Amino acid sequence: MNQKLSLVSVLKRRWIPALAVMVATVGAALAYLAVARSEYLAVARLIVDDRSVSISELGQALSTSRLEPPGDANPLATEAEIIRSQAVIEQAITLLKENNLPADELVAEEIAGGLSVAIIPATNILEVSYSTEERGQAAAILNAILHASTEQSAEAIRSKASAVRAFLETEVPKLQTQLAAAEAAESQYRQQSGLVASDVQTDTLIASLSELAAAEQSLTAQLEGVTSRENQLQQITAVSDLSQAYAAVQVGQNAELQALRQDLLTLETQVIDARSRLGDQHPDMLALLERRDETLSLYAQQVSLQAPNARIGAPQSVAGGELSQELLAQLIATEVERSELASQLAVVRQERDRLSAQLYDLPAQQTPLATLLRQKEENSAALALLQNKLEEARLAEAQLIGNIRIIDRATTPVAAEWPQPIAVIFLALVAGSVLATGVVVLLELLDDSIHSVSEVEGLTKISNLGVLPRLPKGALHFYEPQKFLDDPVLVEPYRMLLQSIAFQSRDQGPIIVVSSARADEGKSVVSSHLAAVSALLLRRTLVIDLDLRRPKQAGLFHQPPTPGVTSVLSGEHDLLDAIQTTRLDNLWILPHGNIPGQPSVVLEQVIQSGLLSKAAQQFDYVLVDTPPISSCADATMLAKRSDGMLLVVRADFTPRGALQQTVAKLKSDGISVFGTVLNGGETPTELYYQVPVDRNGNGNGSGNGNGNGKGSATAPLPLYPPQRR
Repeated sequence: MNQKLSLVSVLKRRWIPALAVMVATVGAALAYLAVARSEYLAVARLIVDDRSVSISELGQALSTSRLEPPGDANPLATEAEIIRSQAVIEQAITLLKENNLPADELVAEEIAGGLSVAIIPATNILEVSYSTEERGQAAAILNAILHASTEQSAEAIRSKASAVRAFLETEVPKLQTQLAAAEAAESQYRQQSGLVASDVQTDTLIASLSELAAAEQSLTAQLEGVTSRENQLQQITAVSDLSQAYAAVQVGQNAELQALRQDLLTLETQVIDARSRLGDQHPDMLALLERRDETLSLYAQQVSLQAPNARIGAPQSVAGGELSQELLAQLIATEVERSELASQLAVVRQERDRLSAQLYDLPAQQTPLATLLRQKEENSAALALLQNKLEEARLAEAQLIGNIRIIDRATTPVAAEWPQPIAVIFLALVAGSVLATGVVVLLELLDDSIHSVSEVEGLTKISNLGVLPRLPKGALHFYEPQKFLDDPVLVEPYRMLLQSIAFQSRDQGPIIVVSSARADEGKSVVSSHLAAVSALLLRRTLVIDLDLRRPKQAGLFHQPPTPGVTSVLSGEHDLLDAIQTTRLDNLWILPHGNIPGQPSVVLEQVIQSGLLSKAAQQFDYVLVDTPPISSCADATMLAKRSDGMLLVVRADFTPRGALQQTVAKLKSDGISVFGTVLNGGETPTELYYQVPVDRNGNGNGSGNGNGNGKGSATAPLPLYPPQRR
């Protein structure tokens, strides 16, 4: 809220220079609009790198050559610079003259100054614009520039195509001669070596070797797989060779041997059980062992009959189950398959070695022929390429199509592009606002004066007793007191100030010394008008003018300067005789008297005579108008003999530094200060009544005090005030 109020107050203080800057800026804009010449703008568009316009590939390559500058240059920017070049503009002027258009006064440099080319983002389109003061020439000149640019582009491409064609026409016959020589050398070598189709032979051998290599690789993989499977079966069946596996199959499938193995298994179980119960020497145990041995002997005889040459172990190791028999059968089949694959692999390797030897002998015969064939093929391919490019160059030379194309031609502008009154006025308003703000800020930075109550209290650390309004000229002097007393907007701030002083004072009739930091802050006006309000409130009030250097009270009250203070001090008059009545009831004044040559001596006499204390015995309030504190020591010396000082601060006038120095001096001298009062500010009373006040009054008490009016226009007052009770 404080910031808002501060901004409003700043605008109120600085509205005149701000308005002056704004008016000057807008006036300059209006003057510019009045003298500025109109500029007409014509706009057209070009598309660049449209490859579809070229028939041949070489033509497309030639048409894009202008768009491929070296380094990191932007191709569209390069094309834009070409359009703005002097050569294009001069060619455009020539075209205008050929079409009987007015172009005699046109200058290429002036046209370039009004020509601009912009790249439309994310496209290959250039927007070309031209501004001129002549409305009818804008579109014609711009269209001529576009036409000249497209013609120059096409001519550049045609020139390049002509150079390429001339080069190819000289190179093609050379390649034809080289190709004929290569073909003759190949034919001669074939006749000498007897190689008719060496390439076919080599290709056949290589294909056969490739097939054999693939077959070898496949057989090797199959053999490794079969061998691995055989090893696994041998580990599972515990059979190491094919004969043993076959015998095991026969033994395992024999029914009689199966019965004997079952009997042996039963006897073995009984032996184990009897040994645990009877021991090894028991007759039953021995009988069981004998039966087991007989059965085992019989089993061995039967095995030898079934497989005489096989090595068969104990009956428990013979595979008698279906799974064991199946595994043994797989082992036999795997062994047979492995033998077959090994035989096939050996045959394939033998054939591969034979073909490799044949292929090794071919290169010695084929190397010279291959060299001749390569030379012939290279010459043939180069000749075909150059012949194709020669045809393309001829087509590109005949096309007369460039790499840029007009998509929007310029039309005659309807209205002037610049100046635009609305835009100029808007810019002037913006610029004026910025400049006015800058002026206000600069003035505020350069301004060292006091503006508000918060500034006064912040700098002095003394309470502010009130804000007094700026007085109209008619209310500065008391020729007609009612102009001041009948206006509550003017009276109420003084009444509140008097009330604040009464709260600050312990005595019922205080002596109030009124002073300021510098001259022209309104202390004399504040003293006189505060006294008038005190009298209005039925307080017997006396104003003593002790500003002996620049006295003003006599002029403010329209009273003669004598008798006065000097008259009392010289003994010419008593105090009560020297006091003069005013036009207001309950208000008296003691003027300065004759202006002394040594004011400081007079001031010492005032202090020594006890003039202030004598006056305080006769009046409710004694207000003493004193010189500024920064001018002399009178105010501080008188304040020592008073109940306190009222320090007047003038808004928008009193420097901060001067106020701080004054307050520091008062504090160091031990002066009692009732408080400060801000003179010439905006008062809450004024805001409340909303009464317009004449702001032309200076309200600073700078009157010359030379009034010479005598007596009172109102009811006569007693010459001497009655004694206080």
